Amino acid sequence: MREYIVAGSRRGIPILLVLLFLSLHATAQSTGQPTNTQCKQWDDAYLLAFNVFFWVTLIGSSVFALFGPLALSSISWWATEPSWRILKIAAFFLALSLVAVVIWPWVGFELLNVSPFAGIDPSYTNCSAQPFGAEGLFGGAIGSGVSAYSLSLLMALVLVGAAILGCLLAYIFGSIWHRFKGLYAQVKGVSE
Repeated sequence: MREYIVAGSRRGIPILLVLLFLSLHATAQSTGQPTNTQCKQWDDAYLLAFNVFFWVTLIGSSVFALFGPLALSSISWWATEPSWRILKIAAFFLALSLVAVVIWPWVGFELLNVSPFAGIDPSYTNCSAQPFGAEGLFGGAIGSGVSAYSLSLLMALVLVGAAILGCLLAYIFGSIWHRFKGLYAQVKGVSE
């Protein structure tokens, strides 16, 4: 291994960068408990990210399922069949939201120093054990007084519900559109 970590060696540079990253990570870890104010700020930032991705899942799975075929039907065959298109687009937005809000924070906030988690310190995970006046999901309707990090399983269920609701909305509006402006309406107008 000595021949790889030679100054100027191309193979040694990635190893040195990894070692530098690990040493910076080890020295940057806090040793004390975070204050209630810090926990509240980090919890609010995490809830903001959840709320954004909740609406992205709900609106994206319904609106893009309706208007996506205009752009995708000539490119891909699956975009022409409404039921599968709605399900696949909702599954895409659900997977995006689950990875961004539920799975990625469990990997670690120190790896998330990008927006929307830039304002959350890695010691936010220590806030689960202390009361700090957490708001909870949807303005305190669900999990009031519990840190949002502790509600990640519930967040996953809420995101699944948003994707299902987006599917239903897309299917209902698509059926109404098809009934009055689609092929059925055009054939009905010709036969009369």
